[in-house]
Amino acid sequence: MQPTRRHSCHVAEAGVVRPDWRELLAEEPLLIQFGDQPLVTLMRTPGNEVELAMGYLRTEGIIRSANEVGTITFRQDGAGRGNVVEVTPASGADRGRGVPSHRRVFSSCGVCGFEQIREVARDL
Repeated sequence: MQPTRRHSCHVAEAGVVRPDWRELLAEEPLLIQFGDQPLVTLMRTPGNEVELAMGYLRTEGIIRSANEVGTITFRQDGAGRGNVVEVTPASGADRGRGVPSHRRVFSSCGVCGFEQIREVARDL
């Protein structure tokens, strides 16, 4: 997925309005799933989804190192509705910290923090 998308628009120059095209930065939801549990949906610019998920897991204290991850895969449906990073803990990894039941994300557009992408679309 490209980080920008081409969109039609109208441009006003010297009192004349004409149709044109502009490259705009894309933003899409990404669901991070840890084990069989949906963890959080973040809004992000497409690209580096695996790294974003690993960084999120590390900074939230869900993992202490990459050694605690068995597999990590990114899948998408091409329309931005099924963007999911699935993380499987490594066998023998310390799961004593567990996944927090309530997570808060304090930045962005207000979409961040939903556990499922379908929760975002429910109010649209």
